[in-house]
Amino acid sequence: MQIRVAIYNRCSTEEEAQRSALLVQVEESVELAKKLGWIVSAQYIESESGTSSKKRKEYQRLLADMHTDLFDVIMIKSIDRLMRSARDWYLFLDQMNQCKKRLYLYIEGRFYEPEDSLITGIKAIMAEDFSRELSKKIKNSHRRRQEKKSGLNISVPMFGWDKIEKDRYRINEAEAKAYREAFAMAEAGDSFYHIANVMYEKGVHSKNGKRISDSAWRGMLYAPRAHGTVILHQYEYDFERKCRVRLDEREWIYIDNALPEIVTKEYQESVIAIIQKRCRTKNG
Repeated sequence: MQIRVAIYNRCSTEEEAQRSALLVQVEESVELAKKLGWIVSAQYIESESGTSSKKRKEYQRLLADMHTDLFDVIMIKSIDRLMRSARDWYLFLDQMNQCKKRLYLYIEGRFYEPEDSLITGIKAIMAEDFSRELSKKIKNSHRRRQEKKSGLNISVPMFGWDKIEKDRYRINEAEAKAYREAFAMAEAGDSFYHIANVMYEKGVHSKNGKRISDSAWRGMLYAPRAHGTVILHQYEYDFERKCRVRLDEREWIYIDNALPEIVTKEYQESVIAIIQKRCRTKNG
């Protein structure tokens, strides 16, 4: 009877800068499985980074399929490719044993055995500690670069601007026109809900082509970037809690004139004052 194998591929954090790293791992694992005479019945390719196993969709799919008769063996390159949490590692082993599956570590060329529990647990702890230290170094590097104002590190497209090159943006005139019109509507007394509906009917969409919600318009009108100021270091990844946390405003970093302004600072502040006055009157 031929062995049916499920392959789980994921790059380690330090390899993620190399776009070809995951592709190489995918190809070499399939080639090795075929050399061993195994049937590749499933392959799980984790293209997104994440230290928390709950956020890895392919890993969660692997766990679900483990309870089926889809495969006999799970193949991974090494422990740190599967996870970097000692707790999650032991939970995985427990579930794997309950489902009567076997684990093959192809970089070592052998199956995991129960007597390996101690040494693999130590490796998982070491991998977790490595990720923790790497996370600290990355956060410190980002913070130092931001404090020196040597890089914006903006990772998402911004409505109203187009990215020309690293840290350089130009105004998208069509989006900026809608942006200014939204300011004028808010100044005239229109609600964010009404602004969102009017803009959607006019065909104004977000960078990804979707409807811009009323809360998103509110955020855009309040955001200092409308007058060219970018706020950095508002959030930080908490390795222990496995989530992003909002930092105290005293830790935020402001970079003036980082973007070409769509409206002046004085005009934006006057519109925000009108909005807030209207809110106080309504609440009263």
